[in-house]
Amino acid sequence: MRVVAVTIAVALATFAGTMLDDFFVMSAQLALTDPTKHRRVARGQLSGVVVVITLAAGAGAALGEVPLHWVGVLAIAPLLLAVRAWRHRNDAEHHGRRGAVTTALVTIALSGDNVAVWTPLLRSDGVARGSLSVAVFVVADVAMVALAGVIARHPLFVRSGRRFAQHVMPALYLGLGVLVLWECQVL
Repeated sequence: MRVVAVTIAVALATFAGTMLDDFFVMSAQLALTDPTKHRRVARGQLSGVVVVITLAAGAGAALGEVPLHWVGVLAIAPLLLAVRAWRHRNDAEHHGRRGAVTTALVTIALSGDNVAVWTPLLRSDGVARGSLSVAVFVVADVAMVALAGVIARHPLFVRSGRRFAQHVMPALYLGLGVLVLWECQVL
């Protein structure tokens, strides 16, 4: 039983340490997204995390450890989103277009640190403990999305987000792209 408790505690700490950036991005995306599309965005986040878990587990099983700079290629997603957001910053129709694909791409792009940390964790824990860690990651991600949804519904957060979105989103996506490149040791 102690092994299970330790595995859960390590998985939660690992998730929290590597997903803090995703939490803030998820909150911002939900605040700027039409509430009828929140489920799509949430599915995109979960899909992105499942892809990252699969990459980390597959890399741990097959390769030992994926070179971190390879993951830097994923910076293309937020950089392209920055260009798109800049081009459409004055077009009101484009500001509400955040869906599952955009969220999944941003989640994957932000996950260079996740792959780097989760790969050795999942590799070293063995199948049973690795599976428990994966289950903890998925449950923690669902809880993170729910908490981000609560924050995103706060009137002040939403009002500020809608007011400044056209100015902030290009810079946010550009910053995310640079952050991914930095974390993946490409820069």
